[in-house]
Amino acid sequence: MVRKSRRQLATAVVCLAVLAGGGELAHAATAPAAGGRVLVLVTPIVPDQAVGARLPSTYSADALRREMDIALEATGLFSSVERSRSAVQGVIDERRAAGRGSTRFHDAQLVLNPTLEGFSLAERRRHAPRMRDKDSVSVRGTLSLTVEVIDERSGGAQTRMPIDITYTSPEHLEDPRADDRLPNDADGAVNLPPSPEELRVAYQEMARAFANRVLEQVSPTEVAAIDGDQLYLTRGEDSGYHVGDRLEVRRVGKPVINPVTHEVLGTTDDTIAQATVTEIRPKLTVAHVTGATRAIAVGDIVRTAAAMAADD
Repeated sequence: MVRKSRRQLATAVVCLAVLAGGGELAHAATAPAAGGRVLVLVTPIVPDQAVGARLPSTYSADALRREMDIALEATGLFSSVERSRSAVQGVIDERRAAGRGSTRFHDAQLVLNPTLEGFSLAERRRHAPRMRDKDSVSVRGTLSLTVEVIDERSGGAQTRMPIDITYTSPEHLEDPRADDRLPNDADGAVNLPPSPEELRVAYQEMARAFANRVLEQVSPTEVAAIDGDQLYLTRGEDSGYHVGDRLEVRRVGKPVINPVTHEVLGTTDDTIAQATVTEIRPKLTVAHVTGATRAIAVGDIVRTAAAMAADD
């Protein structure tokens, strides 16, 4: 357990809401205190029973989780809390049984409890055309997680967030492996287990995508200023955006509340505009509006089109 003084580093209260069936968290009412970070605990990744039987021997849940912790801290919003699953599983089970009755994670403000729903990562290797002594190699794969989110800042609000990540490394040339059994056909290819170095790079890319997805949900980008068709957004180089990325602007609506449990299920959000990233500065992003159904206002939420599609 961290000391009380450390817990006070991040005292911002964030109002979370869950879109029914979509797993989205509503935007923060206030940002973390200056210089403070949200204390986040990522519990060990547990595979779904069906997936666990098919995982390759090279897969390492611990290695992937370590990269997730590093990527979350790199966003500048989160500070990772390290605890074993055995130390938190009893609390998680108790919270599920009791609902939102009590707050028990005294050393973490945000708990991310991931279940591995799918994992596929392989090295695709084929003989390079017109180069008999070289192979053309790339690593491709997918990662599917369902992340249970427990937010202690809003009284232990709970939701589930699906995250699907696709990874493809640039194709490059390598010497053939010593045990190379590739087809003689220049267009033939085989899928092999990735090397440890390839796995490390893939885990890092997957972890960055995971962290950006969590960041976008917990503390999404907002419209800070508007100048004609230009939008100035509240996140810059830490956003994970690239020039040319498609964005959607959303207007947060009224909360949808379960009449029995009084849990906030989501909000009646509307997509009101589309935009394209044109410039990324250290602390802000500039985007050009490409279409709108309603007037955009300061404070509207901005999401990547890819993340929106994943939620639908």
